[in-house]
Amino acid sequence: MGHKPKVLLVDDNPVNLKVAKMLLEKKGVQVDSVMDGETAITSIQNTPPYQMVLMDVQLPGIDGLEATKQIRQWEMSSPQGGDPPHIPIIALTAADQEGEQQACLKAGMDDVILKPLRPDKIEKALQFIRVNHNRNEKLSANILKKLDTNDNSTSSTPVKLSIRNLVTFSLGNEKYAFDMDFMKKIRWAEGITQVPGLPPHIPGIINLRGEIISVVDLKALLGIQLETPSKPTIMVTSMKGVDVGFLVDSVDEIIDLPLKSIDPPMITFEKEYSEFIDGEARLDERLVVILNYPKIMASEKMNIHKK
Repeated sequence: MGHKPKVLLVDDNPVNLKVAKMLLEKKGVQVDSVMDGETAITSIQNTPPYQMVLMDVQLPGIDGLEATKQIRQWEMSSPQGGDPPHIPIIALTAADQEGEQQACLKAGMDDVILKPLRPDKIEKALQFIRVNHNRNEKLSANILKKLDTNDNSTSSTPVKLSIRNLVTFSLGNEKYAFDMDFMKKIRWAEGITQVPGLPPHIPGIINLRGEIISVVDLKALLGIQLETPSKPTIMVTSMKGVDVGFLVDSVDEIIDLPLKSIDPPMITFEKEYSEFIDGEARLDERLVVILNYPKIMASEKMNIHKK
């Protein structure tokens, strides 16, 4: 069984701390709590890695925005090899103004949750842990139980999983999915810079902690004629060292889908995009269209990303 995710909760109100801690622990989360920004920074620097931080914006001394900026600076200067660490930081605020929410995102926070906290808001925040988890962790015992029982352990044939680990997302009223293997992180679609000469399905680029990444409007790529919501999401994906952000309406959940529950595609797309569909499945009475990420990345419309 996998270990419990560890979350740092930062709020100067003891009642809020108690309620939030109770909600998180009911979700199976291990919680540390502090009451100011300075202690939050110290805790992150001196404690084994947290999987997420829930940070109140209004704090005594160093507020949540400044604390986040200092944490991001510390991450970038980390001596660890490879990519610098990135702990998802979720802002907790009672202010329902777009200006404050934008300030949170610019400070380096990954999302904003309005107080008061409720179980559904906690569940939304926990998606950051699930999507941004370390890809190099071993398969949990729960996944190993789902190996094909027909596989012969003495065979030289590679063991094949009977499930498919997917992240689901919405485009309009429809639900789609990518394989989790290609997911890197999720973030709000904020700070997209337009670049002259890019095709219509690429609205621009983003600066992701020093790395310039192209953003692809997945609806436009697939020929889906729907308006984009006021606050869409970018799924940052990666394959063979190439990172691409896909613009979607929302990221919904992570699922383990049995292969036997996936049917051949029946949905009608524009003819040239039908090759991107691996199959379909029913999830809580809703149809999930499973897209083939490698085929999308290899398509002619993604030539701009090929080196």
